Amino acid sequence: MKTTHWTSRRARILAPKRREDVGIETIGDDRIVSDAQTGATHHLNATAAMVWSWCDGRTMTRAMARRLTQEFDVKLDDAQDHVDQLVSFFAASNLLETEIVA
Repeated sequence: MKTTHWTSRRARILAPKRREDVGIETIGDDRIVSDAQTGATHHLNATAAMVWSWCDGRTMTRAMARRLTQEFDVKLDDAQDHVDQLVSFFAASNLLETEIVA
């Protein structure tokens, strides 16, 4: 059975790094990320918050995917897809120091 990805957009950032000036508020397992430059806020669920916390500029996306397989009952390919999608979202939302590469 072929897995359908929820979008075809994939991250090309191997070790994403959060912008240091982005505000973070914790509410339970969720995070509210606030961008003072644009005034935008983003609600991250527990999984997205985990990936966000790993965006330190040193952790590779493949390592993030492996960590997700340890946290959840998910295949590595599916975990990698989720990480790629989240990193793409973070980059498109200008929350990372690195820009997305086509």
